[in-house]
Amino acid sequence: MAEGAAIAPLPSLEPATVRDLEAGRHADPFAILGPHRTDAGWIVRAFLPGAERVELRSRDERKLGTLSAVPPAGLFEGRMAEKTNYLLSI
Repeated sequence: MAEGAAIAPLPSLEPATVRDLEAGRHADPFAILGPHRTDAGWIVRAFLPGAERVELRSRDERKLGTLSAVPPAGLFEGRMAEKTNYLLSI
């Protein structure tokens, strides 16, 4: 990305979708969670109630990124430079 270029915001989730996910009622949680290609690039979402911090790590333990907490508690999301296998470090 060019220096000074604007970073596209991560796509937001509809409130009803988040409520269903939080309540365990979402019919297809993996349509939301995990890696997804968006206009903002590759993003990863995870729902980890009780987690305070989540990092993306490669299989050889290199840090790939950090997922930020977003409401509700337990929902995290962040960018990934390219689609790759990853582990979540909590």
